[in-house]
Amino acid sequence: MPFHVLAVDVIAGEAYVSVDYAHHVSPMALDDLLGSWRLDSADYDSNTAEFVNEKNQFVRVNLKGV
Repeated sequence: MPFHVLAVDVIAGEAYVSVDYAHHVSPMALDDLLGSWRLDSADYDSNTAEFVNEKNQFVRVNLKGV
């Protein structure tokens, strides 16, 4: 993926994932696209995020212990 996942947060009751892309930190909401990767799910309690691209490749990021 062309970005680094920094954190899973809750904003106004919705899960967001903070990512660093080109030295700029921004939040991603569910179904947001960044560099051909879509945020498919995010769970604050388990501190995980799942992404999928147009080739149906999946990446699960687990931030436990970070």
